[in-house]
Amino acid sequence: MIKKFIHASCTVLVLAILSVQAAHASGNQEVRLNLNGVNVEGHHPVIMNNHTMVPLRTVALISDAEVSWNAADKTVLVTDPVSQKQLKLQAGSSIAYVDGQKTSLDAPPVMKDGTLYVPFRFIAGGLQAQVLWDAPSQTVVMYKSGEKLTEALHGTDLAKARNAAIRLPRITLHDSLTAKEEGGGGTYYFRSGERDRFMYINRGIARYFEVRNGAAWGTFEARVDAGSKNLSGELPLQIPVMGEGWGVAPVFKGRIDFFREFWTTDQVRYGIYDTAGKTLYEGKNPVAVNTGDVIAELPVFLSGEQTIKQLMAEKMGVIDWSMSKEGDIYSFVSVPSDPKAEGSEYQVNSRTGTVYDATSGGPQTNLIIDNAPNLKTIWNGNAYQEELLKLAGPILQSYGLVPASKSWINGGYGDGYIYGAVLKDKTKIWIKLDLFTKEWEEIEEP
Repeated sequence: MIKKFIHASCTVLVLAILSVQAAHASGNQEVRLNLNGVNVEGHHPVIMNNHTMVPLRTVALISDAEVSWNAADKTVLVTDPVSQKQLKLQAGSSIAYVDGQKTSLDAPPVMKDGTLYVPFRFIAGGLQAQVLWDAPSQTVVMYKSGEKLTEALHGTDLAKARNAAIRLPRITLHDSLTAKEEGGGGTYYFRSGERDRFMYINRGIARYFEVRNGAAWGTFEARVDAGSKNLSGELPLQIPVMGEGWGVAPVFKGRIDFFREFWTTDQVRYGIYDTAGKTLYEGKNPVAVNTGDVIAELPVFLSGEQTIKQLMAEKMGVIDWSMSKEGDIYSFVSVPSDPKAEGSEYQVNSRTGTVYDATSGGPQTNLIIDNAPNLKTIWNGNAYQEELLKLAGPILQSYGLVPASKSWINGGYGDGYIYGAVLKDKTKIWIKLDLFTKEWEEIEEP
């Protein structure tokens, strides 16, 4: 029996922390601090011996951490309200305690101008937060996304994953534009099938985010023409920038899913645009958008013979092939000139949009996902296998999985999946994996 498995990683990732680059920031330029996507004013970090130190009061801003100070013995107790993990430090001491366990500090807490400064790396790591140093903006960045969001983000439910994505800390290290228009809720745009990139347009400003390492990073922002038909009539095929903005504007092509908040009526309207910008579907949900889920579950996109045929013609060059349907699977068989010859056959999983070879089960491309790789021209078996490994590697890594061997892919599972053996926490398991949607399931050994 196939057992569905949702992987949630709790590993703390410290990308880069206060190295020689940060030491350079101790010169004339002020070090900035960004906590959970907010540029914090009045909590200036300082660099001491190549280590970033922050005022004690800054620690309380880290996911509502509870902080207590004992003036008598100059000790600090920091408690994570979720995990209840406790950190204990003492001014001037290089010894600290994590849940009562003794550990050494690279940088002890220091009193400076009447303020106690504590080592940011130790505090953030102890609270399972992520920290990095952005040299161009001279900013120390710290954020904490939470285990439940991480689990949902990497789960198989696309709607839940998207809701998690828009709730992640949104970090923009560029100066943001100020909205000049009145308004409440905005609109989220996702490319079909995607969860790790989205655009949010609200009050005349478009912001584009890319999800990585447990946060949504702003890569583009611009003031847009809210009166433009593309925005009021919804689909931002081309963002009408009015001259003020930064970053590289993303190109939206193919199918687009949208979710629009109406905070005055506690309602979300959502729908699907096809490749030409026409509405395929539209619905609405009564929901308290300030506290509830904004992203709704959309109906299966790949429905209708004309839609399937059009996309197969565009992406696979399939024209005038014989088509049939059984359950969720569409089959396309070429019509050879020789009646005795066998035709080529592709099959399409309408639930995922993945196209695969009917004989081998090997994946070819995806009809829904924008810019999905197309493997139909690779006939050499070794080259095809190498391409599969290249696509699968980053996916496995993101889920904490390791190939059990160099030739871990054992074949096509059917429905567009590949299957093989991987290691999870050093235990060998078998999985099937869709290279395009990045969905996977644990299966029993074939």
